[in-house]
Amino acid sequence: MPLNLLRVSVGNATIERTLVQALKELGAPADEVWNLTLMAASPDAAWEVVLEGPYRSKSEHVDWEIVANGHGHFRKLFQGQAEHTVHWVRLAVRNLIWDGIRFGDNPIRSVDVAAANALEETVWQLLRDEEMDMVEVRFGVWREGPEEPRYVCKIEHETAPSPLPRYPWRWRSTLLRSPRELKIELGKALAMRRRERPAALAAFTARKRQLRAQPHGQPHVHSHPMSA
Repeated sequence: MPLNLLRVSVGNATIERTLVQALKELGAPADEVWNLTLMAASPDAAWEVVLEGPYRSKSEHVDWEIVANGHGHFRKLFQGQAEHTVHWVRLAVRNLIWDGIRFGDNPIRSVDVAAANALEETVWQLLRDEEMDMVEVRFGVWREGPEEPRYVCKIEHETAPSPLPRYPWRWRSTLLRSPRELKIELGKALAMRRRERPAALAAFTARKRQLRAQPHGQPHVHSHPMSA
């Protein structure tokens, strides 16, 4: 589904065009509808992002102001030069809307921030169209001698014990040098998973995602820790 941009205005036409392009590319899960407004009195003033969409748990998105009233109303202020970037806004919005794909702390950021961002983006682009919900993604760094560092990606889905029908999936990459290598490896692994997975579980996964997007009396916290 597209992400509906109701208004994007920060007092700078060039920045606005870049924001619009980046946010449009995010889209939204196929069974969800989201509306977004981004406003600021000037490029240097606080950027206020307001989103309307399905329910999300406050405990899992503490950086957003959340009001649930049959649906979700989300608000976040982006302040200062560090947060006034397209990447920062896009990442925050992506993590809220696509919260079924969750990235753990990424140690690659201490080595190469650009590589860390590119690797996460590669994984997200591949997983966003899969019939999977609550996917945990982690990265690791491998160093040996004077060679450039290599990276490892680990993905887990539905591996915690559950009485409900599910198709647990665990995947670990080889040692990677680039996002391109990750894209090739993960693409092949996902294709194999689609071939092997029982077709009936695809509809069941979509239904679980719909139920998770509904407000509850108590926050519904998902916790699927991944082993190192």
